[in-house]
Amino acid sequence: MPKGDRPVSRIEKTLFRNLPLTQWLRRTALFWALDARALAFTFSPKLMAFAAKPVRKKIKEQVHDPELRRKLTPDYTMGCSGC
Repeated sequence: MPKGDRPVSRIEKTLFRNLPLTQWLRRTALFWALDARALAFTFSPKLMAFAAKPVRKKIKEQVHDPELRRKLTPDYTMGCSGC
C-alpha cells in the first residue's frame, strides 16, 4: 500500500498548536480514511478491490519487468490470503 506520509507543514503546526481541535479533526479524518478499509474487509471483503486499485497501479508504475510484476501482485483479496 503506498504510504501517504509527508512532513507536517508550518501552517498545520501553527494551527495544531493554537487550535487543538484542528489536530483532533485531522487525526479523526485519517482514522476514518484508513480504518474504513478494515471495516470493508470485515463486513464485505469484495470492497477491498477498491483499496487494491492504487496498490496495483503503484506496482505497475514502479516495476517494469512483467514477470517480476506478476510475482509481486497478489492473486488474493487484499488482507486475506485465505478468503
